[in-house]
Amino acid sequence: MLLDNGRVWVQIVKWGVNQERFSFNRLILVHFDILKNIFSVVFLLLMLMLISSVSQAIVIDWYDPVFDGTDTQGRAKLTISGETEPLAKVIIDLSKVIVIRGPQRGKKLSPESVTAIADDRGVFELKTKFPKGLLQVPILVKGEEAQTILILFDISDSTAKLNVKTKRRPEKIIPPPKPISPPTRQVPVQAKIEEREKDKDKEFNFRLGIGGNYQKTMQKQEGANELSFQNIQFPSLTAAFGVEGRHLSGEIGYQTHPSSVTEAETPFTLVNGKINWNIVTADLFWRLRDRTNSKMGTKFRLGVQSHNIPFLSINTSNQVNLLQNNMFGLTIGYGSKFGDPQGWTYDAMFSYIYPISYDSSELKSFSLLPKLGLELNFGVSRRVSDLWFWGGRWCAQIQSHGFSYKNTAGTTNFNGEFSAFLSIFNIDVGYNF
Repeated sequence: MLLDNGRVWVQIVKWGVNQERFSFNRLILVHFDILKNIFSVVFLLLMLMLISSVSQAIVIDWYDPVFDGTDTQGRAKLTISGETEPLAKVIIDLSKVIVIRGPQRGKKLSPESVTAIADDRGVFELKTKFPKGLLQVPILVKGEEAQTILILFDISDSTAKLNVKTKRRPEKIIPPPKPISPPTRQVPVQAKIEEREKDKDKEFNFRLGIGGNYQKTMQKQEGANELSFQNIQFPSLTAAFGVEGRHLSGEIGYQTHPSSVTEAETPFTLVNGKINWNIVTADLFWRLRDRTNSKMGTKFRLGVQSHNIPFLSINTSNQVNLLQNNMFGLTIGYGSKFGDPQGWTYDAMFSYIYPISYDSSELKSFSLLPKLGLELNFGVSRRVSDLWFWGGRWCAQIQSHGFSYKNTAGTTNFNGEFSAFLSIFNIDVGYNF
């Protein structure tokens, strides 16, 4: 190794074999000042790259502006949108807008500002109002760094242009999907119902209903022509109060349904043609099983009914009166309640009605020969809270019996048969407590 004026001479000898043994020497001259210059250039380039990355301008890819019409003050309503840094804030301060050309030239705009925050993709949208003409608009963008961008807007009566390159705006800017957060625990209606039912063995309920009814009555009397009438009447009103236990339940109900006959054909003459078919019920229900606390399942019905049932009275002068005859009957039924206590529930009941007493305030010695009395109920309801519910109910009754009565003087006996059909539909609202 030799030293000469700050230079280093390095002699390196490498040995190798290529079929025959040979050797060669390679001499490398390295200058310290050249290495120093190369290092300085590399360091300078690295510093320039670092400074460039720190002061890099915020980039906005602008969409075509949308002209949304003109307001009452003649200002253009614009939708300005584009893409920039995700979650960056884009602000336009209207008080800093300069009108270069147009009716508002030299005037200051209202001290308002509009702000938009870019979503996770960097998409933003601003809705603002500008005067028409050529405007210089400073737009402040706050991302990792804050930067103000000057944009020229050329706004005419129906269009708006920017002095920067824009691209076609999507037909609909779809917001990004919201992050999925763990659902908050909510106690469902069913859980509240079951918790309340565990605390007490019985539950009271009250419901009101309003709707309409269809009636058809046919009556045949010995020695007279057959009579019949049918009508649809409003309103039909119902009310019921009940208590429901795990096995045994009870309910008291009241119904009133208007009935009307408007005219009678020859040779009959109509004297009175309006009454109400009133029904009072009192029932006990027994559930066969108690699998859950939801009070669903099969049940039997045992109760009584009192009716002011329509009846057509005909005297010897062929005068017709629509009367209310009283009937008190025994009810035996079988039904089921099913469905989802948290959603829709359904109940159905089929019952047989047997008259056990009857009388008439208008007819003398009135009596019935029981033949057929059937009732069909179907209801649907939905809880809107753990206490309130609403639903609909349809009920149909068929009464078909023989009858016998005497005239007012008690000298003439009238015998015959009558049948009455009643169909009711109500909308119910109820409350449990």
